[in-house]
Amino acid sequence: MFLVGIQVVWVFIEILTSLNAYLDSVTIIYYGLGLIYLVVIVFLLYNKKKWGWILLFSNYLISGVTSVISILLFITFYEYADQSDMGEFIIGIIINTVFITFLIKSEIYSYFSITTEEMIKYIKRISIFTVSLAFIIIVLFYFDSI
Repeated sequence: MFLVGIQVVWVFIEILTSLNAYLDSVTIIYYGLGLIYLVVIVFLLYNKKKWGWILLFSNYLISGVTSVISILLFITFYEYADQSDMGEFIIGIIINTVFITFLIKSEIYSYFSITTEEMIKYIKRISIFTVSLAFIIIVLFYFDSI
């Protein structure tokens, strides 16, 4: 819960810095929706709701897969790009893996009244959605590059 709170503060700081830099409606909407999403997750987690765990797990799984896709796209399409960006993607994978590993511990998901069978069902559904989304993104980038 503390780490999710830190993430909310971080997004809020990004919003404030982006307002100084860009101040356009798309940026405000993008960061505003992200902040609302995180506040909803914090509220659900605080009230021990299943959806809090589900959304948090989904968030970290999608972020981890996005980091993997970023590495693949970076390697494939940006031959001469700055290699220091690769470290950011790898750190993202590590952080998301740590959070996912934490969330699938039995004492964590049982805290939200989720049984092992439900957890496995949720993980399967979220994984199918994430892989499908990743496939669509990769296909779009591939056909855009042809």
